[in-house]
Amino acid sequence: MEHENLNNQETAQLGIGSVRGSDTRPPLGLVPKKFHDERVKSKRFNEVCGAIARYYDAGMKINIEWIEEYNELVECVGKHYR
Repeated sequence: MEHENLNNQETAQLGIGSVRGSDTRPPLGLVPKKFHDERVKSKRFNEVCGAIARYYDAGMKINIEWIEEYNELVECVGKHYR
């Protein structure tokens, strides 16, 4: 390796400290897209269900768009609630 002969101070200045036994950890990354998307869809599913329930409890007509969105979301999110 080209940096094998450097001492600890030199490697620290270059930001190339050894991985083995090092206390330096990488910065926090991202939640995987799959899990992020599931979380977002799950939140929206709960919002749609809540709106439908409130209108149902009030004896009001439920917007057809809400029912259609519910049916779309239940395919991918609803299976986690069974």
